[in-house]
Amino acid sequence: MTNNSGKPNSKIVIAIVGALGLIIAAFIGYAATIKSTLLPIEATQTAEVLHSASAGANQAHVAIETMGISASPYSGENFSYLGDSKATLSTVVGSEGITQYWLDYEIFASGKPGQAVLEFKFQNLQNLIAYKYIEFTVDFITPNTQVGFYFENANENGQGDAITLSNNLDIESVIVTHLENERYRFQIPLDRFTDTNMSNVSELGIYVHSDFIVGKGKIMIENISFEVQ
Repeated sequence: MTNNSGKPNSKIVIAIVGALGLIIAAFIGYAATIKSTLLPIEATQTAEVLHSASAGANQAHVAIETMGISASPYSGENFSYLGDSKATLSTVVGSEGITQYWLDYEIFASGKPGQAVLEFKFQNLQNLIAYKYIEFTVDFITPNTQVGFYFENANENGQGDAITLSNNLDIESVIVTHLENERYRFQIPLDRFTDTNMSNVSELGIYVHSDFIVGKGKIMIENISFEVQ
């Protein structure tokens, strides 16, 4: 638009320049807002990822109670193939929140094989390939006692792959630590159970057999955990 003299109207030019300045300033402010908003989100996401990775790396030991298990005693009173035996289970939560599993048993001196079992059954089949060891503490209560420890795959009848443990035996590839009295800590490589498919484990357990002892007795197992490779 021009005035009567043919020259541009200075007021209109100034107004246009002012409007452009406001638009540019608004755009710069908006871009700065976006940048200040995005940076904290990126930092938060990174922190969350690092926290998750750190938490996973710190889980060197995975307690069996976190994997969904049920504990039950079995004997000849439940299954005839376990022979002349009785078994009862009681649990006690210790001062550190660790559950102790006490198996009271009686193996009768009838001349027939007898067995009492404490079974830990997984609610869902477990893939244990990622783990290197299983660890647990046993209180044998009585000196010179032997127990069996086993893993079992789904659809097996009776105990699967078993190993004999004792408070007075050296066992190949098994690390045994004496804690106090008749309490011992065992660390067993999972590859020691060569007949078990560790990608499809349904249960594990501990048992006493008439080959080990006859009469009444008690054992305790606690702090059962898997160690990641």
